[in-house]
Amino acid sequence: MGASPRDSTPIDTLGIFAAIIGEDAALSLVVRFGGRKLYIPKDPPSAGELVEVIGEHAALVLARRFGGTHFEMPLERGKRERIIAFSTQAKPLPVREIARRVGCTERHVYQVRRQYLRNGVALPLPADEPADRRQLDIFGPADPTTTEG
Repeated sequence: MGASPRDSTPIDTLGIFAAIIGEDAALSLVVRFGGRKLYIPKDPPSAGELVEVIGEHAALVLARRFGGTHFEMPLERGKRERIIAFSTQAKPLPVREIARRVGCTERHVYQVRRQYLRNGVALPLPADEPADRRQLDIFGPADPTTTEG
């Protein structure tokens, strides 16, 4: 016998919703309701917050399946995913802007980026965060103008 929605942890909730209404809609719920309880009404009003966030069709799908149920919405997973998304886009945002948009500290952005880098994935630098040219690139090619001795 599987766990009921009332037994779900916040991370399970994201997975359950993603399987039913898609990952984008589930992440939209995390962005809006992260860290709070989300009530899925049996008959979501068309002018309600749930419909505003994920659209009428997805709200009705959730209502059919879980109407009358409260869910604990995850907080960090949604933030982490958005920090990574903002950091890996073609023109990455500066850390300060990512923190503002995600609603966290700059320190948290740096922590998430550092964890991501530990997994072997390089993050591009935003234009306003140039690499410090005084630092040696220990993984890049040797500078041909220097001699080793």
